[in-house]
Amino acid sequence: MDIFLLINFIFSFAIFAYVLSKIFRKENKLEVSKVMKNLFSIGFLYLLFSCLSILWFTEVFNYSLQDFNLIFAIFLFLQNLVLYRVVHLFARNKKIFYFLLMYAFVAVSFIFNFDFTFVFTILSFLVSLLLFVSFIFRFDEYRKVGYLGIIYSSLGILGSIFSILGVLKFTISSAILLVFLFATVFLLVRDLRKFPFLRSLKFSRKRSAFLIMLGHFIFIVAFINFILIGTLVVHEFGHFTASKFNDCDYQKIVYENNFLHTEISCFEDKANSGVILGGVLLPLIIAILLFFLGGPLMREIGILMFGFNLVSVSRDLVDLGLHQSFIFIIMAFGIIILTYGIYLLTTSRMEEEIYFPSTIQNNEVKST
Repeated sequence: MDIFLLINFIFSFAIFAYVLSKIFRKENKLEVSKVMKNLFSIGFLYLLFSCLSILWFTEVFNYSLQDFNLIFAIFLFLQNLVLYRVVHLFARNKKIFYFLLMYAFVAVSFIFNFDFTFVFTILSFLVSLLLFVSFIFRFDEYRKVGYLGIIYSSLGILGSIFSILGVLKFTISSAILLVFLFATVFLLVRDLRKFPFLRSLKFSRKRSAFLIMLGHFIFIVAFINFILIGTLVVHEFGHFTASKFNDCDYQKIVYENNFLHTEISCFEDKANSGVILGGVLLPLIIAILLFFLGGPLMREIGILMFGFNLVSVSRDLVDLGLHQSFIFIIMAFGIIILTYGIYLLTTSRMEEEIYFPSTIQNNEVKST
């Protein structure tokens, strides 16, 4: 028996029980009621997780690390969808939805192959990190929820990496995460009943420069890593999709020796070349579409995705028979594009352009 499965059960059930105890309380504000309903959806997910944890602990079901990781990854994905809805209720800004576009695409890739569950798990924690950062930029009591959520997401990333390296059992890291998730939910529900909601809020003109820089730094680091992992998965999914069209008899996306790649077997050399080109071109096509069809944030995503893809295709270009001098030029060009994308990201006004709707900005301007 793994005692940490019991701890998983206790805290996952505690999340459900706490939200359940608050959901039936009559709310005077419609927004608070909507937030509570979304939190109850998260609570219901962890009710299911608590049932599985106790069944594994009591050995009614045979425990499998692969099953545990897969179910945990699926629950994280569903949790992030609900968390996005909660953040949207606070910020009323559709630009946050842009974060979910690549995330949803990676989720589709994940459906076709489960061998890179850990990649999807890390990406999910990066998404939750980006969402929790939005609470920091409120500069009111709700920013405490953001700090706790950032700790939860950061520990999730570290726990996933340590579990992959074999340093830490995943049941231990998930138990720790559930403790911080319970604390985050508890704090959010408590603050909902004590402090005003976002749309009627007028921000203080006195803002800590350190907190602003910290929030922007966390956002930029998480955002860049999010685009990096997303680009790599899209790249491999391009190989995988192209192999389907070329009638290859074997195709599989795997993570092996700290490297994510696609294993394929095709009878014709022409088919192999088409599969290689599929991985090279799909991220570039998506990046170009984002650049020309999206707003400022979408363009930054497109630029970063374009740069990351050019830097990461060196092995594919070698397989295509391209000379090293040309590969060097392409990678150097990718680094230049990446640098430009990071520059745009760091110089843009994150607080106003991403997290807060224009109506709030106008209210603040008028109040001054």
